[in-house]
Amino acid sequence: MHRPDQAHPSFAHGVASGDPTESSIVLWTAVPAEARSDVEFTVALDPVFAIVVASGTIGPEIDADPLARHDATGPVRTVSIRVEGLAEGSVHHYRFCIDGEMSRVGRFATL
Repeated sequence: MHRPDQAHPSFAHGVASGDPTESSIVLWTAVPAEARSDVEFTVALDPVFAIVVASGTIGPEIDADPLARHDATGPVRTVSIRVEGLAEGSVHHYRFCIDGEMSRVGRFATL
């Protein structure tokens, strides 16, 4: 059963990473469909984000048919981006931000 992230309501479905290569990763999250702001992402080599190695924004394009959640939190839009130019064989930390609200921090390793 899905339990929304109470501490980060704009990121109730959490964050995820996948499809790693030696120098890239795909980052994913979901935000409320009505949120029309850019979603910012940050990738760092440390969990306090003192050594940022990638960052950027993902525009507010809304799908015509947002993914419907199977809980009471309402429709969402999913956001994903391939981040490239990362260090090979390294652990990285990442987070998203929308309208000043930060997601929880995720972690991944490149190959």
